[in-house]
Amino acid sequence: MDHTTLWKAVKACTDGQQQLTRGAVLSQIERLLPEKDRHSQIEAYSTYIDTLMEQPSCSEETFKAHQTRIREVALRRQLLKTLAGARTAVLNLTEPLEDTLVDLRHAGDFLLRKAAREAELVGPLLIPYLESILTMPASSIPTPSPWLNNILTGGLHGGKLYVLGAPPGAGKTTFCANLGDYAAEHNFPVLFISYEMPKEELIRDGLSRAGGIDSTLIEKRAWNRYDAGKGKLTLDQLLEAAATYGNAVGENLSIIEAGPDTTAAVISGLIRSFRFSKALSEDSPVLVVVDYMQLVPSGDEKLDSGVNETFRMNKVAVQLKQLARDDNVAVVAISDITKAAYTDALKSGTLNMSALRESFKIAHAADVVMLLQSGKVEKVSTGKKGESVERIDQLELLQRSYSDHLDRQIALSKVRSSYPLDESKKACYGRLSVLKNRSGMSGDVLFVYEKATHTFVPVNLELSFADEEE
Repeated sequence: MDHTTLWKAVKACTDGQQQLTRGAVLSQIERLLPEKDRHSQIEAYSTYIDTLMEQPSCSEETFKAHQTRIREVALRRQLLKTLAGARTAVLNLTEPLEDTLVDLRHAGDFLLRKAAREAELVGPLLIPYLESILTMPASSIPTPSPWLNNILTGGLHGGKLYVLGAPPGAGKTTFCANLGDYAAEHNFPVLFISYEMPKEELIRDGLSRAGGIDSTLIEKRAWNRYDAGKGKLTLDQLLEAAATYGNAVGENLSIIEAGPDTTAAVISGLIRSFRFSKALSEDSPVLVVVDYMQLVPSGDEKLDSGVNETFRMNKVAVQLKQLARDDNVAVVAISDITKAAYTDALKSGTLNMSALRESFKIAHAADVVMLLQSGKVEKVSTGKKGESVERIDQLELLQRSYSDHLDRQIALSKVRSSYPLDESKKACYGRLSVLKNRSGMSGDVLFVYEKATHTFVPVNLELSFADEEE
């Protein structure tokens, strides 16, 4: 007698919504058995079923134990099947190894979720949760701006994807480098994944920030020039900036020059290696900057070599989001904007989430969407004397947006005197607009962007001023 045949008969009854009686099961068994010796086998099954029905019902605890055992056997069989397929995938040299490893990890996570014993109720979890938030320090990574930290509920959080869009020349790479330097200064590990700028340029800009030095003087080796001028740049100033940058930032910042093979899976491997090299736990806070996401390969050769940018960016956005979750890191990904949005920004000084290239999927995947603008815009108005062009900076644009809020008008009116623009540093006002924030507020944050020294100086107003509508 085959127990498999018996279980198939029982399943056929339940699938057909038949009442599970002795006669119904025997009828299904008869259909499953070959004609040879069918009569004798039916008698054997009938006797066995009678024996089972005479047995007393087991306890609920025993039933659950058997149910767990059956589920584990099924999952182990599924795991063996997955491992058999994994062997084929590992031996396929046409697929990147990192992508194969990520697929295996996702398959393992899927089986692990299915193997979970039972769902836990929230009630018993409240006490350990309260203990953790009352006894453990916050793991958010602070930014240089208290105003921005307030909007982001403390700073940048692990498991979240932050997308930063900006027009060309607005300083998006510089802004993210400032975030990285500040996090590294506060002992948070930072991975800067650069698909565009070489690490030498990023280090040069870091020295410029640390020493308040015009980067063009470093670029042209001004300390060696006889006509550099007194006080322009000396070797001692450069070395002092290097010492400051190295001591404050260098121990926690890693710059990776990315290429066409640096997929999200490769970045995940770099994160794990970085944590291991610094003896950090797997859930320790790490800031990952991706500059920029339109250059991140998807790992799918057809998508990466194809012409459909939308499908490719859909996959990349989801991969970066999954990367943030799986590795519990804060990912700040820079995004390009469309030409139409750039033109609108020059005329109106306003951007929205549709400005992002392939914006729909990016905005959907991101936990936070931020848009950065700096410098002046040229607004054209038509009057009795014809058209006139008005040049307005980001501070004035923000003031105008709060025309109905007298207290905010007053607060912003003090910014020019408290944060004057230094022409020698090619300074202008910059405005960061937080348009989407799944777990916090939206609002605008002001900075002074010193282009010559690659520095975003935060404008600190009263925190209550940043209490925007959620």
